[in-house]
Amino acid sequence: MSLRYLFLLLFVFFALAASAQRPQPFEGIITYLVRTELKQDSNSVNKHYAQKYGDTLTVYYLKNGSERKEYNNTGPYGLEYEIFNKISNENYTKWHDLDYVVYASASDTLTQIDSLSSGELAFILGDTCRSISSKNTDLKTGDTSYTTQYFSGNEYILPHTYQKRKAGHFDKLYSMSESLFLQWIIDMQFATTTFTAISIERKPLDPNLFIISSRISKVKK
Repeated sequence: MSLRYLFLLLFVFFALAASAQRPQPFEGIITYLVRTELKQDSNSVNKHYAQKYGDTLTVYYLKNGSERKEYNNTGPYGLEYEIFNKISNENYTKWHDLDYVVYASASDTLTQIDSLSSGELAFILGDTCRSISSKNTDLKTGDTSYTTQYFSGNEYILPHTYQKRKAGHFDKLYSMSESLFLQWIIDMQFATTTFTAISIERKPLDPNLFIISSRISKVKK
């Protein structure tokens, strides 16, 4: 055996070993418990926030970066589902009271981050989770909101997959976490909504889940 051939075999061996040890991006389904707390007893927006997100959320995560969120037991004016399609880099939103889907480019963001920092730890589904906290301003209304996302690191993702996903600042958040979120808290002016993971299932998913049916109309936001 020539020395050159031996070096080639060693190179292939170590390359395969490194590939085997590298974590694979998460693909599967995470179900979240949803809890919305209204901040005022009597307010005109209470009805909206009380039914918007429902009581559980089922999220389908494709390893290429696409996501599908299905909101369960929402009200007649609540969310039905949301889809982020990585290939088109677009967000699609379906509300129960609309017979069409609203879509927008994920390259655009409607908020700015005023501050971003590491937050407190939490214990979720048996794992210690770190967190990212941010203060955000709506560029249209000027309203302020606060968000906190918790992640364990076990639901690994490839951060560069989300470089073009500016909407929701997922490009920044996922570059910091390198992991999907097991809990996130949205603290708004009139309500606080918390999404907490209650089950995780790793499984291959059908890519068609992340495509809007041609039978439904699409309206650009």
